[in-house]
Amino acid sequence: EYAQIAEALKMEDGLKEWKRFLEKADKETPEAWKAHAQETIAALEKAIPVYRKGRELEKADKFQEALEQLSVVYANSSNHLFYQGYCLKRLKRYPEAARLFAIGLSCWQTEPIGWSNVAECYEYFDLAMARAAAVRFLKLTVGDDKKKDLIKKAQERKARVETALARRLLAAKLEAKGLLTQALEDYEAASAACPNSTELLMDRARVLVSLNRHKEASLPGEEAEALLPGCTLRR
Repeated sequence: EYAQIAEALKMEDGLKEWKRFLEKADKETPEAWKAHAQETIAALEKAIPVYRKGRELEKADKFQEALEQLSVVYANSSNHLFYQGYCLKRLKRYPEAARLFAIGLSCWQTEPIGWSNVAECYEYFDLAMARAAAVRFLKLTVGDDKKKDLIKKAQERKARVETALARRLLAAKLEAKGLLTQALEDYEAASAACPNSTELLMDRARVLVSLNRHKEASLPGEEAEALLPGCTLRR
């Protein structure tokens, strides 16, 4: 069990612990456990050099090459998932990045950097989740002076997302009442608070279409595509 936990956190640690498990195994140890340990060790020994090459490419800002390298590696490791997620984030593939960060965090829920990355990614397409991730990060880093720069960024992210969500709620109520011009003003204010939010761009485009301002409605779509390649506005 300890070997499985170590592997989930970091491949190199997992390899050490699986080898230690085999060294301590005796005739009472089930053969199936030994076989599983041997298979895992073989897989990790094959994976780690490939993983390290991928990390070197990532450090050199060769994110697509790094991602291709890391994607073929056997891994049940949160660190490995975090590095893949980081490459995806730098490639502006935020939903995919957020998914991998979230899977990694399911193995290592107290890793604050993972939550910071999740918050950054979600700000592009899910403000409520961005706020939740920022709050989680701030709770995990209370009093941590080594992360003061990240803490400041998280505090700023939380504040602007909360501002945007509050204005969005007001706008939605106005829109529901048919007060479209007023709703648009609040959606624009929300978007000004979180200019990277494709959600808010979608809101603006929808109201502009309802106001028959179709030419203007195409602009948020172009902005959303620039922020989140492959993004399409709901009609």
